[in-house]
Amino acid sequence: MGGRRFDGQCDPVDCLGKPDDRSWGEPVMIHFLITIERTGMICDVRWSQPAYIVPAVDHSFFDLFSSEERPELIQLFDSITPESDVLHCGRPLSLVGHGATVRFCVLPLEETRFLVFGADTLLFDENSNASEYKSIINRFMQINRELHKKIKFDNSEATRYQFENIQFLNNELTNTRRNLEKANAQLKRLNEDLSNRLVKDALTGLVSRYQYRAEIELAIKKNPGKLGVFTFVDIDAFKQVNDTFGHRVGDGYLIAFADRLRSLPFTDTILMRISGDEFGLFTYGLPDVNDEDIADLWAALQTHVLREPVVVETHEIPISISAGMAVFGIDTEEIYDLIEYADFAMYQAKRNGKNRYSRFDPSEYEREKGEWAN
Repeated sequence: MGGRRFDGQCDPVDCLGKPDDRSWGEPVMIHFLITIERTGMICDVRWSQPAYIVPAVDHSFFDLFSSEERPELIQLFDSITPESDVLHCGRPLSLVGHGATVRFCVLPLEETRFLVFGADTLLFDENSNASEYKSIINRFMQINRELHKKIKFDNSEATRYQFENIQFLNNELTNTRRNLEKANAQLKRLNEDLSNRLVKDALTGLVSRYQYRAEIELAIKKNPGKLGVFTFVDIDAFKQVNDTFGHRVGDGYLIAFADRLRSLPFTDTILMRISGDEFGLFTYGLPDVNDEDIADLWAALQTHVLREPVVVETHEIPISISAGMAVFGIDTEEIYDLIEYADFAMYQAKRNGKNRYSRFDPSEYEREKGEWAN
């Protein structure tokens, strides 16, 4: 193999980033509450977080968004009547110059004046609490409209009452967001655990049957033009181990076998459990492969895996295997065919007496395939 041998060795308020760089530090969580005229002119900024998001009064709310989105916004506001309920904008809109998207909702206060609440799409999109957020915001907007009708803003006591309600609802939003972050963190941990279970065989810790083809494909893509040897290994007479000593000892036997596979002195090799007593090795990145290399591979298996009986609990159990080898880049360049060819070669070894190996023979494969067809 060209010299390579098989027998070698925070809170949103406190997390402000730069105005035009949401990747600096922790993400900025945008939200604002303003009143605007039907023409779009901002007449009151009740809050804006961060402060630079919404300009001072006498600027157009429509100018916060791209020119392509403004006609749609103007049409939306023209359709609102004084009797309208809270209206949620149907899709997220991009804030010009900030690299962020927001969703907003509108509630008419008077004939020509509207209350607008906007928030970062991070609060709404792809989470299970979106409906709860909307419910809270709807209540929030309706309370503001009632307060607008009933309370004069030059009355300090009324103003304090109004902002206590605003603060209460804002706190509800903050708490819901924090609960959502906790739930998302837990979901991430569960997804990672599930991924590990799919990638790793639960008993042996080798690459699992659900993942090994993807692992082989990735190794081939990272080593274009190189060869690889797939060795299909079947433990001879493993059923007798289970029948004689029970499944607990049988599981211990398989674990010990997997540990011996890990001791093989191969670099760039994927070890996998294909099924109950069937295992696989894929050694990749090889410049060339010949019959001597295949023989070296079998010799390494004899030295490191078959050197002595397996001891499980107090039982000393003999071990032998049948192995079949097929070469990616010579026998085939299809992964499914590669595994099938190595499996065929393994059964050739079993038919020839077990405890031996066989290299894939295309002519023998075609001959037997023809017999099967007949």
